[in-house]
Amino acid sequence: MTMEAIRTRLRNALPLLYRFNPAGLRFALRVVIAALIAYGLARLLALPFGYWAVITAVIVMQGNIGGSLKAARERFIGTALGAGLGFLVTLIPVGPDYQWVRLALAIGASAYVVSLDARFRVAPITAIITLIVPQPGVSALAAAIDRVIEILLGGAIGVIVALTVLPERANRTLVKRIATVLRQLSQMLAIDMRGLHEPRDDAALSDLIETSRDQIKASATLAEESSGEQAARLTRGPSADALVRTTRRVRVNLIMIARATREPWPPEADAQLGKMFDSLGQTIAAHLSAQADALEAGRGVEREDGWEAAFETFEDHMAAFRANKANDALPTELMSRIFSLAFAVRQVKADLADLDDRIDEFGGTQRG
Repeated sequence: MTMEAIRTRLRNALPLLYRFNPAGLRFALRVVIAALIAYGLARLLALPFGYWAVITAVIVMQGNIGGSLKAARERFIGTALGAGLGFLVTLIPVGPDYQWVRLALAIGASAYVVSLDARFRVAPITAIITLIVPQPGVSALAAAIDRVIEILLGGAIGVIVALTVLPERANRTLVKRIATVLRQLSQMLAIDMRGLHEPRDDAALSDLIETSRDQIKASATLAEESSGEQAARLTRGPSADALVRTTRRVRVNLIMIARATREPWPPEADAQLGKMFDSLGQTIAAHLSAQADALEAGRGVEREDGWEAAFETFEDHMAAFRANKANDALPTELMSRIFSLAFAVRQVKADLADLDDRIDEFGGTQRG
């Protein structure tokens, strides 16, 4: 089991109290400040249901600015729709005993919209509150407007606090996550290449595959939030989506390598290709680590002097292996794994070249 896998398991096993981190503490502080400001303003303005401003401020407060912008926008859109539907159905002339008809229409219409676009998911809740929460002496239109004002106030407070109190930008978190993934992929490759000569540590490999998958999934969300920051002109730079997509491709091809190295090679194949793949694996693993370092440092990737030479040696060895007629006697399953490995290695080379370009783009903007 790798040290990364051991650290991950220890973190998961520790009680929550011992897993606090600086980013988590900053987030908690932002949430508290946003909630208290919303509470104070709701009381100052004597809003009838001011707690919605407080709740919205807390919901809007995400781990970074982009996430807060997205949450505020979705919360406002959903609330406006729900309040509007709640008001419209009150125009339907029904008696007190048939109030459920209005409720059913408002909930049904808003739920249908949610099925089309999840951004409206708070609409049914707002419609219900508009219809069934009593406000003596207040018209349905005024109640709907109150809900929108309360949500708008809470959302605005959440965004302002996210922008001003220890602000966290999505790109910064994204860079850390992608760098973590690249180091995990480097460790995966080391385990894979050992599998050519001896039984490999499949438990450690599975841990790395799972954790890297989770990190990339989280990175995709961060990339979306980063796009929101760029749309609001809060950050500049290249598309974070491209960085995530390219990293995902590298991971997929390394999983192909893992499948091709699931069992040790017999001596006749190991003697011809084993040392070459060992050396090539070390070169690729070192490059993955160098990419992670460059990404975190906000600079371009430094190309290793022996990078192209390592792949030229790889192609020479594969050509000699194909030309050796004695290899025709090797098992078909083994030959399939060998050529699958060669194909995956070529794909990794191309993907890493693309990833170099993406990291170089990020390097310039991180320095700026």
